[in-house]
Amino acid sequence: PSIVSGDRVLVNKMRLRRSSPARGSLIVFRNPESDGGFAFVKRVVAVAGDRVVIQGDEVSINGRTLTRDRLPLDALGPLSREIEGEAYMEENAGSRYKVLVTDTDPGADVDVVVPERSVFVLGDNRNISRDSRHFGSIHLGDVIGYVDYIYYPATDWSRFGVCDE
Repeated sequence: PSIVSGDRVLVNKMRLRRSSPARGSLIVFRNPESDGGFAFVKRVVAVAGDRVVIQGDEVSINGRTLTRDRLPLDALGPLSREIEGEAYMEENAGSRYKVLVTDTDPGADVDVVVPERSVFVLGDNRNISRDSRHFGSIHLGDVIGYVDYIYYPATDWSRFGVCDE
């Protein structure tokens, strides 16, 4: 629900020189799959050395389950008419962001330790996202930058502006 198909965003590449992506950061990275193509936008949920365990739609980092508070769908504004599922405000290492969980099967369970100089990413639209559950951790060398700003929202101008991280 943070970024939807068709949104145009500004990506801050300079921040990568000062800091590596932290848990909760919304990043753009090169497509890690062999078909090449577009860059991906996903949320960092774990960094190097973290143990990630995903069972169903429950995510744990280093033994701590990420907390979620259910939101009414109208909290997503105009997007609420276009989505199915439940909206939550998730908290991870002090970052709070919206996620969407649908009835779609999220796939196989995950239990992995994030390698050095890598991050583990998940899409905010959890059950229908292609992310680290499918292609593994993302090496920091493949990170293009941080999403800072939505300058042309695909659905509604109320989403124009600084992107919530």
